[in-house]
Amino acid sequence: MKKTLRNAAAAAAIMAGGMAQADVTFMNWVYTEETGREIIQSMIDSFGDATGITVQPQGYAWGEMTRNYILRSRSNNLPDVGQVQGRLLPILKDLPGLVDFNVLYSRDELEARFAPALLAMG
Repeated sequence: MKKTLRNAAAAAAIMAGGMAQADVTFMNWVYTEETGREIIQSMIDSFGDATGITVQPQGYAWGEMTRNYILRSRSNNLPDVGQVQGRLLPILKDLPGLVDFNVLYSRDELEARFAPALLAMG
C-alpha cells in the first residue's frame, strides 16, 4: 500500500493544479482513520520535503467513496489525486475529469511501479 500511495503522490506532482493552500489535494479514506493518519501524514511530509510540493489531505469515510467521486465529478471539484479501492475502478473509470495512468505513464513504467494484479484490472 505504501508503494501505491507513493506512486499516487508522484502522479499528484504531474497533475498538480494551482491552489491557494496547497499545490495538490489528495482525497483518501485512510487519513480519516486513526490507524492510518500518521502513515499518510508522514508520506505527505516526506513528499513535500523531497519535492517542495504541498499536499492537502482530504479525508472521507470509506463507505462514501463512490458517492464522493461521483458528486465531486458532477460539481467539477475532483481532487488532484484520490485513493479508490480497485474493485470500484469499473464504476468510476468513466467519470469526467479522471485521468488514466495509461495516459501518464508508459506500460514499462506502470509495470515497474505497480503489482501485476493491479495492472490486470485495466
